[in-house]
Amino acid sequence: SDAMTIAHLLNHTSGLPPKAFHSTVPVSAGDILKAIVQVERLEEPGMHYRPSLAGMQLLALLVQKITKTPFEQYLKEHVFTPAGMMESGISVAQQNADRMADGMIRVGHELRDTNWYAYNDDPNFIWGTGSSNVYASLGDLHKFYQALQADKLLNQSSRELLWRQGQLAGGEKIVAPTGSYGHGFALYSCPDDHQIMCWTGHAGGLG
Repeated sequence: SDAMTIAHLLNHTSGLPPKAFHSTVPVSAGDILKAIVQVERLEEPGMHYRPSLAGMQLLALLVQKITKTPFEQYLKEHVFTPAGMMESGISVAQQNADRMADGMIRVGHELRDTNWYAYNDDPNFIWGTGSSNVYASLGDLHKFYQALQADKLLNQSSRELLWRQGQLAGGEKIVAPTGSYGHGFALYSCPDDHQIMCWTGHAGGLG
């Protein structure tokens, strides 16, 4: 079978299913990896664009494995701090829980309040699975975008790769339901030929 690459994970063409597990409580990195290893792939990598939380979770585990640093700590040292994002993180302190915005989820034609957030101070658990649980203020999201544009977080070639439309194994450009897709970023084209980069392309619900 064809090898799965980091690019496959970033552009959701890994062949992994949407989810490897579902939990409403914090889980260990070992639990996540065990679930991903045991899950059956839907197809060979590079065949189709299929959003996969399991793929994002595997990327976070790779970061931890390669850097020998907990994912939350890596984000703080290499993303939040360099970008000046002082109101961002993963583990929400209990005293800050009342500042969390209510997450909304679409049910039919209605938007419903999920009333969901999480906090946990146990270092043996991993909230930041790579697919969810990062929080940030609106101002910090703007700082994140500015830091990317200024190449404070990545060099120019890596940044351009994030915002370059991905390809399938047959050479076709990756097209998502909301537009084209790069490497971890949804890409939207405006009528005046400007391009908008969206961090996830997600509708905004929490979970």
